[in-house]
Amino acid sequence: MRVSEFISKILHPIFIPSITILIIAKEFSNIIVLQNQIPIIIITTVVFTFLFPLLSIIYLLFTKKIQNLEMNNQEDRFIPLLITICWMLVGFYIIRDILEFSPVIKKIYLGGIYTLSLAMIITRKWKISLHMLAIGGASGAFMILQLLYGGVFYVFMFSLLISGLIGYSRLDQDAHTSPQIYAGFLLGLIIISLSIIYL
Repeated sequence: MRVSEFISKILHPIFIPSITILIIAKEFSNIIVLQNQIPIIIITTVVFTFLFPLLSIIYLLFTKKIQNLEMNNQEDRFIPLLITICWMLVGFYIIRDILEFSPVIKKIYLGGIYTLSLAMIITRKWKISLHMLAIGGASGAFMILQLLYGGVFYVFMFSLLISGLIGYSRLDQDAHTSPQIYAGFLLGLIIISLSIIYL
């Protein structure tokens, strides 16, 4: 397995939302996330942004609706994105009352839904990078949280480093063009940043 392929697999976009929320919960416990709410927020995020979407994608793979988990073909992306959005909406509905006391997490969660919805529309015509979309969103969240609260500067810088590695891996595999890489990162970063500021 090539290094770039390994990077793409271990930093698959399906992992990024759960990792982002875990980091935020750890760094901002009792500031933007109340201590007693952390377990349910983390469990719900993992279940509805990772576990159920992954199981759904595996089902699509076994029923030959998509060709691989990487969804390298543009045509393979619409249904998995739609299913993931639906699962995220269910997760949001379940913890909507709890998220009223963690407004930043609520904004990030909603921002993720908006980002995927826009990506689903774009991907019908153009193969925007979903890997870069995810890490761009995480980078946007850490950037704004650093500006608002401080304390995550190194996390933000590390997310930029990871973004570079992911971008390199996708280019090295000829999975995307440079514009698709940059567009994915910027779209994720901008939507999540604006969601935290204005929602």
